[in-house]
Amino acid sequence: MPRFIVMTARAAAMPSSVKSPYRYVAILQLEEDLPENFRPKMISMRAKGVAGILYKSGTLHAGGANINTAYAKTLNNANRTCERLNSARLATAAIMRSGNRKHLVEYVHKLMLE
Repeated sequence: MPRFIVMTARAAAMPSSVKSPYRYVAILQLEEDLPENFRPKMISMRAKGVAGILYKSGTLHAGGANINTAYAKTLNNANRTCERLNSARLATAAIMRSGNRKHLVEYVHKLMLE
C-alpha cells in the first residue's frame, strides 16, 4: 500500500535585504516496499523512492517563532492531510489501483483547503 509523508525545504536564496526565510511544504507518495524510516533526499519525482508529489506549496513566509505564519499553517494542514491519507490507506490503494491518479490529487487538494 502507498505511504505518504510531509517534507519541507528551503526556498531559493533571497537577497540580503530579506531577513525572513521562505520555505516549501510538500506531500509525497512513497513507493511500496521501502523501510518505514525512509526519507527522500529532495522534493522531486527524480528522488529515489518517490512515486508521486500530491501537493507542493509555493514559497511560504516562515517568519520567526510565530505560529501564525503561512508556512506554519500550511505545514499543520499538510500533516493532518497526511495522517488522513495514511489512516485511509485501503481507500487510497484502491484509487491508485484504478489507475486514476487525478482523483487522488484532487482529494488531497480538497483536504488541504479544509
